[in-house]
Amino acid sequence: MIAAIGRHCLTLALLGAAWACAAAFLSGGFGDRTLFRSSRRALHAVTALLACTAGLLITANLTDDFRLWVVASYSNRTLSAFYKVSALWGSQAGSLLLWALVLSAFTSLVLVQYRRSGDVQLPFVAAVLAGIQVFFLAALNFASHPFTLLANPPPDGNGLNPQLQTPLMVIHPPCLYLGYVGFSVPYAFAMAALFTGRLGDIWIHRTRRWTIFSWFFLGVGILLGSYWAYIELGWGGYWAWDPV
Repeated sequence: MIAAIGRHCLTLALLGAAWACAAAFLSGGFGDRTLFRSSRRALHAVTALLACTAGLLITANLTDDFRLWVVASYSNRTLSAFYKVSALWGSQAGSLLLWALVLSAFTSLVLVQYRRSGDVQLPFVAAVLAGIQVFFLAALNFASHPFTLLANPPPDGNGLNPQLQTPLMVIHPPCLYLGYVGFSVPYAFAMAALFTGRLGDIWIHRTRRWTIFSWFFLGVGILLGSYWAYIELGWGGYWAWDPV
C-alpha cells in the first residue's frame, strides 16, 4: 500500500510541476491571470504530494518495510527511530526527495508571500521554480525511484552506514539543503527580471532575505561538515571534510 501510494504521489507531483511550469510561462507571456492561478494551485498541490511522499517513506523506515529497496538498503530492525528518520536522506533517492520537498515548500512560500502583489514577474518566478522541480521529480520517477519493490525482501536490512550514525547526520544534510535550495529563489527572480526586461534592483531587494537565509544555512552546513570530517576517522580532517 505504501509503495503504491508513494508511486502515485510522485507521478502526480511530476505532472503537476510540468503543468505549473507551462501554465506559468504562458501566463507570463500572455498576461493570463487564470493560467497563473491554475499554476499556483498546482504548485501547492505538488508541495502537499511531496510532503505525503516523504511521510510515507519515513513510515516505511519506522515500520521496517523491507519490501522497499531503499528501506532494505539503508535501514534495519536495530536502528533507532532517530536514525531511521535520517535514513530518509541516506540514499540518493531519499536525498532527491528531500531536495524536491524543500524546493516545493519554498516555492509555495514565495507564492503565498507575493500572492497579492500582481507583479508581472511572479509568473516567471513560478515557472522557473517549477522547471527546476520538474528536473528533480523526473530524476525521482525515472532514475532513482524510492518506492521500487524488491522481488525477494530480506528479513532484515543492511542498515545505515556506521559512519553516518551520528546526530550530525540529522542536522548537517538538511542545513546544506536549506542553503542549496534556498538560492533557487534568488535565481528564479533574476531569471524573471531577464524575461520581463525589468533589470532594476527591485528583484534584488525582494530576494535579500532569501539570500541571507540561504547563505546562513549553507555556512552552517559547511561548518558542521568540516567538524564532522575532523572527528570521523578516515575522512581526512578539515581539508577533505564534506561527507555528503
